[in-house]
Amino acid sequence: MEANRDRVKTGILQQLKLDITAYPFPAARADLIHYFFAGTLNAGLQQLTQTAAANAQDQKATLNSVKAANFSAADVNCVTGVNQAVAKALAANDLGTLTNFLQALGSTIKANPTQADVLTEFRALGSRVSTDTDLRAKYLCGGPQGKTHSIGESGELYSGRYAASNRSGKHS
Repeated sequence: MEANRDRVKTGILQQLKLDITAYPFPAARADLIHYFFAGTLNAGLQQLTQTAAANAQDQKATLNSVKAANFSAADVNCVTGVNQAVAKALAANDLGTLTNFLQALGSTIKANPTQADVLTEFRALGSRVSTDTDLRAKYLCGGPQGKTHSIGESGELYSGRYAASNRSGKHS
């Protein structure tokens, strides 16, 4: 409220320097009425709401620029591929592959998890990947030729140097 009143008062003081033809009595009276209402609770709440909305928009724009700057098109393609591989493993009820992948990326998941447990842990991993750059580097795609935890070209999940879908333990 004080800032709003100070803004109106500044305008009044600037206008007082003018002669009576440039700043007549009706204009001065209208400015005094604005000054009065600028100090009311309603005006203060309205100003606060407008300021908060402007700040929220600024922060949203900043957040979006940071998000866009931190994720490349390759990152998006990788995550899409991981999501497809996870869906494929879930459809085949291959929770072991998903559990191995999660454990290789540092997730703690109980032994013999349910599909709900696996999905909950993948969601948590996705949240951590969005803010943890070291974890994101492990998560990026490339298969056994590139990164150590990823999806292969045919959609299998890799964890460590071995394909998680390869039960024999041989190098993929």
